[in-house]
Amino acid sequence: MIGRSIRCALLGMLVCALPGSAQERPLRFAESAHQEDASPSPLRPIRVAKWSALTAAAGFAAYGFARSGAADDAFRDLERSCNLDRDRCHARTAGGAYADAALESRYQEVLELDQTARTALILSQVGLATSVVLFLLDLRNDRPPPDIPYVPRSLNLDRDCNMGWICLELPVGR
Repeated sequence: MIGRSIRCALLGMLVCALPGSAQERPLRFAESAHQEDASPSPLRPIRVAKWSALTAAAGFAAYGFARSGAADDAFRDLERSCNLDRDRCHARTAGGAYADAALESRYQEVLELDQTARTALILSQVGLATSVVLFLLDLRNDRPPPDIPYVPRSLNLDRDCNMGWICLELPVGR
């Protein structure tokens, strides 16, 4: 009998010693109080990554446009030299290349510049897409909103308005 009383007393003390769920402070309040004091770090990894991707995309685009312009200029020069001496440009090998080694070298340079421009522009598009994805991922807000009190406006529905119609009254101001 005494052993049973002691066990019941110990169990009662244990139950009373455990904090109840109503006595605990919710974790979201503790987080919001902590996060209001500390401002978010401006050098978060996702911020650095999104701006780095955007900068790299802009750099690749500028380089691609510059190489494309250089390829256009080199091809324009090749066309001018062909317009001056048509026989020299019409002479081709069996594979379709220019018979003149200097003209073929200039044409291969144009192709190389054009391929470099194409690669750089594709890389700029990939970088831009990556940056957009990172910007969208950074929109996620991990912080709770600031504590702004909300005073809802009253909404009244009356059935006895005019001939049984339901009237909706919205307040104009506060």
